[in-house]
Parts: sequence; C-alpha cells; structure tokens
Amino acid sequence: MNPAEYMLEAIGAGDPNYKGNDWGDIWENSSDSQERAKQIQTLLEERCQATSHPITKDDWEFAMPLSTQFVAVVKRCYTRYWRTSQYMISKFALHSGRIGQRL
Repeated sequence: MNPAEYMLEAIGAGDPNYKGNDWGDIWENSSDSQERAKQIQTLLEERCQATSHPITKDDWEFAMPLSTQFVAVVKRCYTRYWRTSQYMISKFALHSGRIGQRL
C-alpha cells in the first residue's frame, strides 16, 4: 500500500463519516509534545545565556528585518519574471496598448 494512501485512510481524510480523533489534538495532548516544548524552551534559555552581550529584546517574529526580507522577495520576483520573458513581453504589450488607447 502507498504510505500516503495509508495515512489518509488512517486519519479519515475525505470521509465525512469518520468519527476518530484529530491527529493534531492527539499530538497536542501527548507527553511527547510537552517534552518537545520543554526542550525548545531549554534551548532558548541556553542560547540567551550563551551570548556575550545581554539580550534586551528577543521577541522578534522573524530572523531578518523587514527591509532585508523585502529586498530578497523583490529579487526573487524579478528573477522569476526575467526567466519568463514571454509573459513579461505580453504584459508590457497589453499595458502599452491600454495606455495608447487612453491617449
């Protein structure tokens, strides 16, 4: 049996009559989940203690500042557009035509 099909069957995916427990809830209530949460908290505390300078603010949501993320995403988008030049040429022609109609 295909492992993916087995998992879908085991969790009752797509079966409206499935009355079993939700696997997310089972994990959330398991001792394994609690152990992992403690382990993560311990690692975070060790990291804070291991730094040479005191950390005054360590509640950043992301690893990089927003400006760095913005530049990375824009570069990625431009690279994607450059690789699909036919799409960009057609968009340019479409918008040039619309601007020409307005003038």
